[in-house]
Amino acid sequence: METLKKVIISIIAINFVGLGGSLFLKSGLGGDSITLLLEGLHKYFELSYGLISIIYSGIFIILALIVNRKSLGIGTFLYAFICGYFVDFYMSIIGSLISVNNLLISFVFILIGQLSICLGFSILISVDTGMSGLDGVLYYIEEKYNIRYKICKTVIDIIFCIVGMLLGGVFGIGSIFAMLTGGTIISYMTRFIKKEKSI
Repeated sequence: METLKKVIISIIAINFVGLGGSLFLKSGLGGDSITLLLEGLHKYFELSYGLISIIYSGIFIILALIVNRKSLGIGTFLYAFICGYFVDFYMSIIGSLISVNNLLISFVFILIGQLSICLGFSILISVDTGMSGLDGVLYYIEEKYNIRYKICKTVIDIIFCIVGMLLGGVFGIGSIFAMLTGGTIISYMTRFIKKEKSI
């Protein structure tokens, strides 16, 4: 029963991440750092977004297994295999329902997308279902070298944005907003969820 509960919570969290990623892509104003990186890889290698997402996640899971095995769990592997397909699914749904033809809608997409992605990652981090491979590596750096998570996240976001842009991903206002706020929002949401969980 406990395993089933973790699976359900993980899928809900990953659902938020996938929705957020699709909103960034549909905004046309640049994706968050991970979405931008995956978009660039998707265009450069001409592979499906879902497959690129699995390869990306697999690399960071291997790194996390080496340095921070305890951070991994069911949620880690579910994220690796289904997040990209959630993005593909929401891209098709949003595209058929909403026409993004003005800046206001694009800005709303960016705001909701960022909050959705941060909430999804915060849930995975907070409820012990297993965080993403990347977060496993970043929390190892925080514990080992006493560098705060939000600083690590901001640095890796900048790196991902640069690489994604060089590979053909769309960099814009959305990318800058996500890059500057992601680490802080996830840190705040994670503390809030852990606090609520302990009550």
